[in-house]
Amino acid sequence: APLHDILTIVMASSPRPAKGCVLHLKYTLLNIRKFQPELVGVKFIISMDGCPTDPKFEETQFCGFYGLQINNTEELLRSDEFKDFNIELIVERNRIRHGLGGALTRAVKHVKTPFMYVIQDDFLLNQRIKVDEILASFRVNPGINYLRLFLHRTGDTTKFWEHKHDEVIIGNGIQCVKEGITRTCNWSDNNHFVRTDYYRNMLESLPESTMPPEASFNHKKTECDDNMKQYLYGGLNHQAVLCHIDGKYRPFSKRPRSRLPSIIDCPSVADYEKFIRRTCPRAEW
Repeated sequence: APLHDILTIVMASSPRPAKGCVLHLKYTLLNIRKFQPELVGVKFIISMDGCPTDPKFEETQFCGFYGLQINNTEELLRSDEFKDFNIELIVERNRIRHGLGGALTRAVKHVKTPFMYVIQDDFLLNQRIKVDEILASFRVNPGINYLRLFLHRTGDTTKFWEHKHDEVIIGNGIQCVKEGITRTCNWSDNNHFVRTDYYRNMLESLPESTMPPEASFNHKKTECDDNMKQYLYGGLNHQAVLCHIDGKYRPFSKRPRSRLPSIIDCPSVADYEKFIRRTCPRAEW
């Protein structure tokens, strides 16, 4: 079956600290075209969350510029540069914060394909990945529901909630990725391929509708052995597939990540590209 009949790309976006800046989205799209040209033209749903009124949310301080960010996003997607992409933009224009979980739920309602590629607008690929082999793994092995592109070298279990990696294939023991896949006990919202029905169930299980999907998962090390059902692209010791350019904190804020980012002007294209080359030296666009 054609790729557009079986896969939908889904992205959620939220208010950013740089005034009206859409450079993250632009370079994410250019990066997809460079490394995954077969995804250009596949249905691509972007769900832009609303800006909150409650000051406990850090995004509240960016609301004065969110209308500009929305307008610039719409203009970017209408431009000749990206007319080959098949993007549907869903925008919450009211002062309602759905959160990552809510924004994704709104997007997934529009998905009609059996599989999704769920991405964020500030992650760049370091290499070409074999989408056909990933989807073939889902089709031949019902035990594989989720495969993530890892920010670090596989086998590095010191990052976040990884805890344990191995190359055991559950279900019927079959997978089709020539570079291999690595089993992990961790679920993360970083870029991942997933069965649509499985993902809908994940969203429905969230403790609050605004929470990110990873909040429904038990990340305790003591529970790791019982949760070894997720997969990473590449066998053990595979190099990092993704790089995070961090749209909320870098390159827009000089403050430590633990503090709220400051509102600044959008950097120039030259400065932004210099930042990407320094932060993600293997990424291309």
